[in-house]
Amino acid sequence: MKREIRYLRTLIFLITLLATPLLSEKIGGIGDPKTEDDYEDKEEKLPRTLEIGFRIGQGYKAEDRLESNLRDYKTYSGPNVYSKTFLSPFSYQTNTEAFFRTYWDDRSKVGFTFGNLNFDNFLLEEYNSAGEYTRLKFQFNTMYFFLNYHYQWRFRKNILEAGLGLGVNHTEMNPNGYYYSRFGYYDQSGYMGANGLSYRVEAAWNRFFTANYFFQLGASISMHTAPAFSGSFNDESGALYLRSDGSLGILTNSDITNSVVLTNYASRNLDLKYSTFQITLGLGTQFDY
Repeated sequence: MKREIRYLRTLIFLITLLATPLLSEKIGGIGDPKTEDDYEDKEEKLPRTLEIGFRIGQGYKAEDRLESNLRDYKTYSGPNVYSKTFLSPFSYQTNTEAFFRTYWDDRSKVGFTFGNLNFDNFLLEEYNSAGEYTRLKFQFNTMYFFLNYHYQWRFRKNILEAGLGLGVNHTEMNPNGYYYSRFGYYDQSGYMGANGLSYRVEAAWNRFFTANYFFQLGASISMHTAPAFSGSFNDESGALYLRSDGSLGILTNSDITNSVVLTNYASRNLDLKYSTFQITLGLGTQFDY
């Protein structure tokens, strides 16, 4: 009898020893150290929507201070020298843009826009009473980068959106041409650049033609500013300057010194501020990530 009791105790001990690990796994790991993940709430991650697109546009710029200053261009500013300047208009421009946006909530989205604005090349001609003639052709363009916020209204397959943009720009105005006087003929070439801030208000209509792709028709008003143009002219450092008599000229560093010392005219850099109205057409897509 004692032997049977001893066998029974041994059997119970072995069963208990084998069953303990299995029971521990069933109830979550008795005796195992707890990790930080064991106490975190498991939340389901909702998909976010990314929107990318490309658009082209046509715009118009009204006459502004920049154009008015260019009409007062003078090769030489001094007493007893009279000049007349002719400037072809440069009101129309084309632009290309790429935009990237992500949804902040169901109706709001944030992102950025990168684009390039190209004006028609324009011509400047100047004659003066000293027998000098200047002919310059300007290439004028602005590259810009905007941070954007948009709010939208959904109507089935249509989205109407309105937004604001704040950004930076780099504007170039590169002159190339020639200068003629009684002393000879001289080629003229240069590079002038300026950096500044940009602002935008825009609205657009998006029409989905598949589940993820849409056509866009938009309109925007943008303003670009830059404090000073500088660069090189005829292989020497120079800039576009406004003289104290109101005339505009492309002056090298040595010209600036002569302008102040010999003619007693002070000079300051030409600044930039212009606004454009644009109509754009584009294609875009939305997808979750």
